[in-house]
Amino acid sequence: MQKRTLLMGIIAFQILILVGMFGKAFYPLWIGEEVTFKVLPRDPRDIFRGNYVDLRYSFNNINLNELTNDLDRLGKYRFGDKLYVELALKNGFYEPVGIWQNPPENKKFLQVIAEDTYGYDTLQSISVNAGIESYFTSAENALKIERLTVSDSMEVSVSVMVAPDGKARIKKINTKPIKRKEVTQEDNSAQ
Repeated sequence: MQKRTLLMGIIAFQILILVGMFGKAFYPLWIGEEVTFKVLPRDPRDIFRGNYVDLRYSFNNINLNELTNDLDRLGKYRFGDKLYVELALKNGFYEPVGIWQNPPENKKFLQVIAEDTYGYDTLQSISVNAGIESYFTSAENALKIERLTVSDSMEVSVSVMVAPDGKARIKKINTKPIKRKEVTQEDNSAQ
């Protein structure tokens, strides 16, 4: 009887761990607010991991001379250090407007992890990862997304759910044709 109770306790503990992992991974989808990021052009399919699409955004590489921040310019941030990227809506997409050591109050932000820093004597730029840089899909869809992100006729964006603590999860990938201004004979003669 005692062995059976111990076995049931171990099984219940393992199930609880799995439920906790599932909850942690999906809670931004349940309680988060939707934001949209434009995907930067690149060759995104990761051939080593199968059908993952590797995505990049404007907040992945931050020039500290262009954004407000409270980062220590003489310090080096190591891989895994938590930082917070403040976001603002610009032209229909969220863009970085600041990077902070602590979550900014009453502002929309992403929790990110430092990957690498650049600069000789003082910190000039930093690469960060928000955990939304990989997207698993079918082989056909991965190839389609790869072609679309490097196409100059399609705009690829990602709808992301961001929880109040800044953690994010991809909701969906969006594509939209880019409308180009037609060049007329009059436009050509003005040049």
